[in-house]
Amino acid sequence: MPTYRHNDPPSCHQVTGRKDIWPHQCSLSLQTRYNKDHAWPPNTHDIEETMNRKLIVGFMLTIAATLVSGFFVPRTNPPISYTPKWDTEETRLQFIASCADCHSHETKWPWYSYIGPSAFLVWSNVEEGREHFNISVRKMGEADDAGEEVLEGSMPPKDYLLLHRDAGLAESQKKAFAKGLTATFGKESYRKKSKKHDD
Repeated sequence: MPTYRHNDPPSCHQVTGRKDIWPHQCSLSLQTRYNKDHAWPPNTHDIEETMNRKLIVGFMLTIAATLVSGFFVPRTNPPISYTPKWDTEETRLQFIASCADCHSHETKWPWYSYIGPSAFLVWSNVEEGREHFNISVRKMGEADDAGEEVLEGSMPPKDYLLLHRDAGLAESQKKAFAKGLTATFGKESYRKKSKKHDD
């Protein structure tokens, strides 16, 4: 196999191994490749290292863009236009601890609500919660189902409890809280209060 110095451009004879070939017959692409890489033959290790570096940089930029995207998620607490008449102070305090973040205009936006993709999850939960049941507006929505959902264990939701341990309810607390919600928002009680308010 023909040999030549690493940093010297290969001659036509060195590239082809033939002495009976004219210089203009050499492959132009080989000469171009030499001029680009400054070495012949090209160093495959350097090529792989460059590709890996580009992949790492691209991955880091993607992660950074995902995290920063959380700052553009809307986090709002609109004005409170209605306040329910709670049956007891205990019911009100328990509601604030377990339900108010998603079912009122008094949401406490935690630090992870500013970082994507958790920001999108928190925002989605709050928007959906307010749409179904919101104590901060006159038309609260599905308020009369609140006590039943607490007894069934569907509220507070399990994904919310993962990051809000203080919102969890023991079985005895569930019964007392559900009773207070029914007294405050129960179908008959809620309808009477709504009718009285409208009149």
